[in-house]
Amino acid sequence: LAPNTLYHIPLIRKDSDGSIDAFFDTSVTAANIPAGYTAYAYLDSVLTDGSANIIAFTQFSDRTIEWSTPAADISATASGTSAVLRTVSVPPDVVSMGTFAFTADGNTTATTNAHIWSTASNPPVDTTGWYLRNFKQATNYSQFKSCEAQVIVDTSSQIYSRQTVSTGVTLDITTMGWRVLR
Repeated sequence: LAPNTLYHIPLIRKDSDGSIDAFFDTSVTAANIPAGYTAYAYLDSVLTDGSANIIAFTQFSDRTIEWSTPAADISATASGTSAVLRTVSVPPDVVSMGTFAFTADGNTTATTNAHIWSTASNPPVDTTGWYLRNFKQATNYSQFKSCEAQVIVDTSSQIYSRQTVSTGVTLDITTMGWRVLR
Protein backbone atom coordinates (compact mmCIF):
# COMPACT_ATOMS: atom_id res chain seq x y z
CA LEU A 1 0.00 0.00 0.00
CA ALA A 2 1.18 3.52 -0.78
CA PRO A 3 1.14 6.43 1.69
CA ASN A 4 -1.77 8.90 1.67
CA THR A 5 -3.80 6.87 -0.81
CA LEU A 6 -7.45 5.92 -0.94
CA TYR A 7 -8.11 2.30 -1.86
CA HIS A 8 -11.41 0.76 -2.87
CA ILE A 9 -12.01 -2.83 -1.83
CA PRO A 10 -13.82 -4.90 -4.43
CA LEU A 11 -15.08 -8.40 -3.73
CA ILE A 12 -13.97 -10.57 -6.68
CA ARG A 13 -14.89 -14.04 -8.01
CA LYS A 14 -12.40 -16.35 -9.72
CA ASP A 15 -13.57 -17.46 -13.15
CA SER A 16 -12.14 -21.00 -12.99
CA ASP A 17 -13.63 -22.22 -9.70
CA GLY A 18 -15.93 -19.45 -8.38
CA SER A 19 -13.82 -18.83 -5.27
CA ILE A 20 -14.21 -15.44 -3.63
CA ASP A 21 -11.49 -12.98 -2.63
CA ALA A 22 -10.97 -9.24 -2.17
CA PHE A 23 -8.15 -6.84 -2.96
CA PHE A 24 -7.12 -3.18 -2.72
CA ASP A 25 -7.56 -1.11 -5.88
CA THR A 26 -7.27 2.60 -6.62
CA SER A 27 -10.09 2.16 -9.12
CA VAL A 28 -13.71 1.87 -7.97
CA THR A 29 -14.41 -0.20 -11.10
CA ALA A 30 -11.72 -2.81 -10.28
CA ALA A 31 -9.59 -1.75 -13.25
CA ASN A 32 -6.60 -3.57 -11.72
CA ILE A 33 -8.41 -6.85 -11.06
CA PRO A 34 -6.00 -9.82 -10.93
CA ALA A 35 -5.80 -12.18 -13.89
CA GLY A 36 -8.36 -14.97 -13.76
CA TYR A 37 -11.04 -12.79 -12.14
CA THR A 38 -13.72 -10.82 -14.00
CA ALA A 39 -16.70 -10.48 -11.62
CA TYR A 40 -16.47 -7.85 -8.87
CA ALA A 41 -18.65 -5.88 -6.47
CA TYR A 42 -17.65 -2.75 -4.54
CA LEU A 43 -17.38 -3.42 -0.80
CA ASP A 44 -15.91 -0.26 0.71
CA SER A 45 -12.92 2.08 0.78
CA VAL A 46 -9.97 2.73 3.11
CA LEU A 47 -7.42 5.52 3.35
CA THR A 48 -3.74 5.20 4.26
CA ASP A 49 -1.72 7.69 6.29
CA GLY A 50 1.76 9.06 5.54
CA SER A 51 3.32 5.75 6.62
CA ALA A 52 1.00 3.65 4.41
CA ASN A 53 -0.98 2.37 7.41
CA ILE A 54 -4.74 2.12 7.01
CA ILE A 55 -6.35 4.94 9.00
CA ALA A 56 -8.43 3.47 11.81
CA PHE A 57 -12.21 3.41 11.47
CA THR A 58 -15.28 1.56 12.69
CA GLN A 59 -17.73 0.06 10.22
CA PHE A 60 -21.34 -0.54 11.19
CA SER A 61 -23.67 -3.14 9.70
CA ASP A 62 -25.35 -0.65 7.35
CA ARG A 63 -21.93 0.15 5.79
CA THR A 64 -21.59 3.38 7.72
CA ILE A 65 -17.96 4.26 8.36
CA GLU A 66 -16.87 6.39 11.31
CA TRP A 67 -13.28 7.65 11.55
CA SER A 68 -11.61 6.68 14.84
CA THR A 69 -10.00 10.12 14.72
CA PRO A 70 -12.20 12.60 12.82
CA ALA A 71 -10.50 14.38 9.91
CA ALA A 72 -10.17 18.15 10.38
CA ASP A 73 -10.57 18.94 6.67
CA ILE A 74 -11.35 22.65 6.45
CA SER A 75 -10.48 25.72 8.49
CA ALA A 76 -11.40 28.68 6.30
CA THR A 77 -11.11 32.28 7.45
CA ALA A 78 -12.47 35.18 5.40
CA SER A 79 -13.43 32.89 2.55
CA GLY A 80 -15.88 35.39 1.09
CA THR A 81 -19.58 35.21 0.34
CA SER A 82 -19.42 33.11 -2.84
CA ALA A 83 -19.85 29.35 -2.93
CA VAL A 84 -16.54 27.51 -2.44
CA LEU A 85 -15.91 23.85 -3.28
CA ARG A 86 -14.48 21.99 -0.29
CA THR A 87 -12.76 18.62 -0.51
CA VAL A 88 -13.54 16.36 2.45
CA SER A 89 -12.28 12.99 3.72
CA VAL A 90 -14.74 10.59 2.10
CA PRO A 91 -14.03 8.17 -0.76
CA PRO A 92 -13.94 9.59 -4.28
CA ASP A 93 -15.61 7.87 -7.24
CA VAL A 94 -18.74 6.99 -5.23
CA VAL A 95 -21.58 9.19 -3.99
CA SER A 96 -21.61 9.23 -0.19
CA MET A 97 -23.61 10.72 2.66
CA GLY A 98 -20.92 12.43 4.73
CA THR A 99 -21.32 13.12 8.43
CA PHE A 100 -19.66 16.39 9.45
CA ALA A 101 -19.13 18.58 12.49
CA PHE A 102 -19.37 22.24 11.45
CA THR A 103 -18.23 25.17 13.53
CA ALA A 104 -18.60 28.88 12.76
CA ASP A 105 -16.38 31.02 14.96
CA GLY A 106 -15.45 34.64 14.69
CA ASN A 107 -15.25 38.16 15.88
CA THR A 108 -17.44 39.98 13.41
CA THR A 109 -19.85 42.83 14.01
CA ALA A 110 -22.41 41.44 11.59
CA THR A 111 -24.87 38.61 11.94
CA THR A 112 -23.37 35.74 9.98
CA ASN A 113 -24.70 32.53 8.53
CA ALA A 114 -22.53 29.78 7.13
CA HIS A 115 -24.03 27.25 4.78
CA ILE A 116 -22.89 23.86 3.55
CA TRP A 117 -24.63 21.86 0.84
CA SER A 118 -24.29 19.19 -1.83
CA THR A 119 -22.84 20.02 -5.24
CA ALA A 120 -26.04 18.55 -6.71
CA SER A 121 -28.20 21.21 -5.02
CA ASN A 122 -28.74 24.93 -5.44
CA PRO A 123 -27.28 27.20 -2.74
CA PRO A 124 -29.61 27.57 0.25
CA VAL A 125 -31.51 30.82 0.65
CA ASP A 126 -29.96 32.87 3.45
CA THR A 127 -31.99 32.85 6.66
CA THR A 128 -31.55 34.53 10.01
CA GLY A 129 -32.38 31.46 12.08
CA TRP A 130 -30.16 28.71 13.42
CA TYR A 131 -30.95 25.70 11.25
CA LEU A 132 -29.21 22.54 10.18
CA ARG A 133 -26.63 23.63 7.62
CA ASN A 134 -27.08 27.31 8.60
CA PHE A 135 -24.85 28.76 11.29
CA LYS A 136 -25.63 32.06 12.97
CA GLN A 137 -22.98 33.77 15.04
CA ALA A 138 -23.83 34.37 18.68
CA THR A 139 -25.19 37.82 19.47
CA ASN A 140 -22.02 38.82 21.31
CA TYR A 141 -19.99 37.86 18.19
CA SER A 142 -17.19 36.23 20.16
CA GLN A 143 -18.61 32.76 20.70
CA PHE A 144 -18.81 29.90 18.25
CA LYS A 145 -21.74 27.83 17.08
CA SER A 146 -21.50 24.23 15.98
CA CYS A 147 -23.57 21.23 15.02
CA GLU A 148 -23.32 17.88 13.30
CA ALA A 149 -24.99 17.37 9.92
CA GLN A 150 -25.10 15.02 6.97
CA VAL A 151 -24.52 16.21 3.40
CA ILE A 152 -24.36 14.25 0.15
CA VAL A 153 -20.77 14.27 -1.12
CA ASP A 154 -20.05 13.99 -4.85
CA THR A 155 -17.69 11.60 -6.64
CA SER A 156 -14.86 14.15 -6.30
CA SER A 157 -15.25 14.11 -2.47
CA GLN A 158 -16.58 17.67 -2.52
CA ILE A 159 -19.31 19.80 -0.97
CA TYR A 160 -19.99 23.55 -1.10
CA SER A 161 -19.75 26.12 1.67
CA ARG A 162 -20.63 29.81 1.78
CA GLN A 163 -20.70 32.53 4.41
CA THR A 164 -22.88 35.64 4.46
CA VAL A 165 -20.04 37.98 5.42
CA SER A 166 -16.65 38.10 3.74
CA THR A 167 -14.41 38.57 6.79
CA GLY A 168 -14.24 37.84 10.50
CA VAL A 169 -15.57 34.28 10.54
CA THR A 170 -13.74 30.96 10.54
CA LEU A 171 -15.64 27.98 9.22
CA ASP A 172 -14.31 24.59 10.34
CA ILE A 173 -15.50 21.37 8.72
CA THR A 174 -14.51 18.06 10.33
CA THR A 175 -15.39 14.77 8.64
CA MET A 176 -16.74 12.26 11.14
CA GLY A 177 -17.48 9.51 8.62
CA TRP A 178 -19.62 8.49 5.66
CA ARG A 179 -22.04 5.98 4.17
CA VAL A 180 -21.78 5.03 0.50
CA LEU A 181 -25.12 5.56 -1.27
CA ARG A 182 -26.25 3.05 -3.88
